[in-house]
Amino acid sequence: MGAMRAWIVRLGALLVFNLIVVVAIVLFVPGVRGSWGVLWAAVVLTAATVWVKPLITSFLTDQAGNWAGRPRWLAGKVLTYAIVYVVAFVIWLLTVILSDVNVHGWFLGYVLPPLIVIVGWFVYDMVDDRFEATAGNAYDAAHRRMTGGSSTEASAERPADPSEGPAGPRP
Repeated sequence: MGAMRAWIVRLGALLVFNLIVVVAIVLFVPGVRGSWGVLWAAVVLTAATVWVKPLITSFLTDQAGNWAGRPRWLAGKVLTYAIVYVVAFVIWLLTVILSDVNVHGWFLGYVLPPLIVIVGWFVYDMVDDRFEATAGNAYDAAHRRMTGGSSTEASAERPADPSEGPAGPRP
C-alpha cells in the first residue's frame, strides 16, 4: 500500500503542478489558446513527463554519446541543454496533439512553450518534496475519512524520507 500511495501522491502533485504550467502557458503565451482543454492537456503533460520523458532522454543521451564521443565541457553542456529542449519540445508537441490546446504561430506556439515547460520542470524539482508532502498529508486525511482509520495507520504507511518514492531514493 505504501508504494501505491507514493505513486498516487507523486502523480497527483505532478498533475496539479502541470496544470499550473499549462494554464500559465495559455495565459501568457499569445500563440497558445485553450479553455477546459487545459485540464486534459495537464493529464497528457503529466503522462508524457512520467513515461515518455525518460525514454526520449535515454535515447537521445545514448545517441549523443555515440555521435559526440567525449565532448569538451562546453560542448557537453550545450548538448545536454539541447537534449533537454528537444525532450520538452516533443512532450509539448504530444500535449498539443492529444489535447484541446490550440496553437497559432510556430515560434509562439511551438518554440516558446517548451522553454516554459523546462522552467516548470526546474521549479517542480526545487519544490517537489514539499509539494508531495502536502499532497501526501491530504491523501492521508482523505484515506482516514474514507476508512475511519486512525492517524497512526496512515503515518505508518508514509516513507520516513520524503525523497523516497516507489523506486527508492531519487538521485
